[in-house]
Amino acid sequence: MVRRMGLLALLFIATLTGATVGYVIIEDFGWLDAAYMAVVTVSTVGFEEVRPLSDEGRVFTMFVILVGVGAIAFAATTLGQYIISGELRGALASRRMNHKLHSLAGHHIVAGYGRTGREAASQLIRNGLEVVIVEADNAEAERVAEDGRFTVLCGDAGNDDVLREAGIERATGLIACVAPESANLMVVLSARALNPDVHIVARSDTDETRPKLITAGANRVLSLHNLTGRRLAHMSVMPTVVDFLDMVLHDDSMEMWLEDFAVEARSHADGLSIRDMAVRDPMGASILGLRHKNGEMRVSPSPDEVLQPGDIVVALGTREQLDGLGQVLAANG
Repeated sequence: MVRRMGLLALLFIATLTGATVGYVIIEDFGWLDAAYMAVVTVSTVGFEEVRPLSDEGRVFTMFVILVGVGAIAFAATTLGQYIISGELRGALASRRMNHKLHSLAGHHIVAGYGRTGREAASQLIRNGLEVVIVEADNAEAERVAEDGRFTVLCGDAGNDDVLREAGIERATGLIACVAPESANLMVVLSARALNPDVHIVARSDTDETRPKLITAGANRVLSLHNLTGRRLAHMSVMPTVVDFLDMVLHDDSMEMWLEDFAVEARSHADGLSIRDMAVRDPMGASILGLRHKNGEMRVSPSPDEVLQPGDIVVALGTREQLDGLGQVLAANG
């Protein structure tokens, strides 16, 4: 379509140029008068002539009119096909999508919109996060775009240019769940090279691939088979615990939420113990776990545990309570 519109523009320019030169040669018009006659004739607006034409000039004018009418008809047909076929709507949607992509920051990228990617993206949306889907299959990408919930980019997520267009350098997290696993490995390698700070979670179908994904730069690797096996066992032995965690983590109607927060330098909590921070009163949120920056995890930590920058706090509470805790753990100014 772009090529056809370009040819159309060249046709109009050539017609106007040829008509202008023709009037200069045939009727001895000045260049301005000749250009005026050319525009009036090609557009068929019916304005009066600069001066009466000779027989040769009239024949030439008829030829110019035929060419001009043909060009206008061709333009109308091309534009009609462009609109009816949906290409215009698609072009405008693509332009809006590109503008949105360039303005995003702190978002999450989901590479691959299969069954795993679909569920991951939906959960991120439910958590109020901005999500960019990168999908190689054009038809699938169009279906996702029609959903309206996600920003969608059609392309190979293992390609550096595609990841840049998805805003990897400004992204907070990336979930790699494309197939085959070799392609998933390339996604992780490219993402880590482009953004050393992005948090990468990757799907692994085999135990052999897990260490490779970690080496490539993934922060976390999830084996679907291992996860499914453990969950089946937990549902068999501790069904109530599993149901409770599902409600806390996935049920949007629940008043209680489970979230993690990073302790930032120069926050109100920096250097204070959990007791001194008075988490339960007045905020009311409960700290269930604490991961120190050295990786050591404490479940139900002691009130005497001192919080340091880089520690991760896992807390349970209402939305208001958790928001208050997040403000206490965030840096001041």
